[in-house]
Parts: sequence; structure tokens; C-alpha cells
Amino acid sequence: MLAKGIAPNATTYNSLVKLYCIRGDVKAAAAVYKDMCAREVGPDGRTYENLIRGHCKARNMKEAWFLYRGMVEKGFSVSAGTYSDLIKGFFKRKKFAEAREVFEQMKREGLAADKEIYDFFSDVKLKGRRRTDTVVDPVDEIIESYLVDEELRGAN
Repeated sequence: MLAKGIAPNATTYNSLVKLYCIRGDVKAAAAVYKDMCAREVGPDGRTYENLIRGHCKARNMKEAWFLYRGMVEKGFSVSAGTYSDLIKGFFKRKKFAEAREVFEQMKREGLAADKEIYDFFSDVKLKGRRRTDTVVDPVDEIIESYLVDEELRGAN
């Protein structure tokens, strides 16, 4: 594109970031992000969502959390899907307090856990019962909180 005098825009960069993240190459995605910033093509919420999802899948939770904080500081809305990615990522790293913190923030934002996160919690709970109850306690709390919230929402 550049060789033909066409400057990439945010959509072009976001497509590249997403593709690299899907392939599991978060280093390449980060390089695209850095190039995007260097060329003064402002990253948007979708850029952050793709990077966060990629880092969560790669279990790079420090980087995912850093990107989440940057996303919030820049005023971008955080989707339920991004919160779900963070919660699942923290659970997979056995960072239950952090997962709970993200879940509580999601609730404060007025977002409900989606079916994907509820299914994930159910799966973790079932696997936890086979291994040890240390995984089950935080999951029980979150599932209970989710179910109570859904019941209250239905009562209104």
C-alpha cells in the first residue's frame, strides 16, 4: 500500500492486528500497533479489543491488563466480550481475585455476562469438581451473582 502511495487507515491496521491475534502472533500484532501509533493513525476501541483478546488467549495477562487500562484511560467503551476475554484469561492463569475484579467492573458498567462467559464458568465448575474445589469457590460466587442479577433483571 505504502509503495503505491496509499496510507493505511485504522480499518486496515485493525484487520492486520486481528489476523495476527487470531494466528496467535501477538508480537506481530504489537508491531502493527506500534506502527499504527508511529504513523499517527489513532488506535480505536476495536484495536484494543483485538489486542486484549490476543494477549488473553496467549495468557499474557499483564499485557492484556495494561491494554485494558489504556483503553479505559483513552475513553473507549469496553464491550462485554472484552470483559469476558479478561475474565477467562485470568481464570486460566488462576488469578481468581483479578477475574472477580473484572467481573465486578463489568457489572458496574451495567453489562451482563454473556452466554459465552456463563458457559465458560459452568465448564470450569464441572472441571473443578473433578480436580479440586479450589477452582469451584470463585466460580460459584460469580455464577450465583450472575443468576441473581438475571433474576432481578427479569423481575423489573
